Amino acid sequence: MPLEDIRRLLMEKSGWFANIEQERDPKFGPIAGAPIGTKWASRQDLQRSGVHTANFAGISGSASEGAYSIVVSGGYVDDVDNGDTLVYTGTGMGCPCYMRGGGKQVKDQSFNHKDNRALQRSCETGRPVRVIRGSNLPSIYAPESGKVCLDSMCISYISNFLTRYRYDGLYKVDRAYEEKGRHGFKVCRYHLSRLPNQPALPVRSHLPSTSRRGI
Repeated sequence: MPLEDIRRLLMEKSGWFANIEQERDPKFGPIAGAPIGTKWASRQDLQRSGVHTANFAGISGSASEGAYSIVVSGGYVDDVDNGDTLVYTGTGMGCPCYMRGGGKQVKDQSFNHKDNRALQRSCETGRPVRVIRGSNLPSIYAPESGKVCLDSMCISYISNFLTRYRYDGLYKVDRAYEEKGRHGFKVCRYHLSRLPNQPALPVRSHLPSTSRRGI
């Protein structure tokens, strides 16, 4: 099972864990020692940095204060990545997805979910959110995964050199609303825009291999 799918399953079963976030004061905005463009080879490394302190969830934050950070990793078919703007889907799929590229929605999402409410709260307060992209994201703005692909053959570098996550700066949540998703169930949608005067985003020469195969 792909790692992102395992994280999504565990995220849906949050009651299994008393507290999966690090014992640190939550912070909005930039994190010392992690400038824009910082890369990590695993979610554990990302968590230890303080940039995104949730082990499994794509949204880290507080329902009352707002979201501190989100990870955009291509787990939902309704996501849209245009670089400086994002359409991000909330959490609450209803079933684990065992196929690469995301699973099928089987129930409605809701702003009653604490993580969805956190990102909705960010829209209300205007506080910026840190955005981290994962290498599985089907976007030219996704970080390189550490693979060299020639036609259908991919060669992986040594795992220590894999880049799976990259911090891409601060975004503002411009809109938060509910609508019917591609699978026919209600999803929480968020429109985010990147704050100005930040370093330009790197652009890949091609989409990740999962996107090129249409998966």
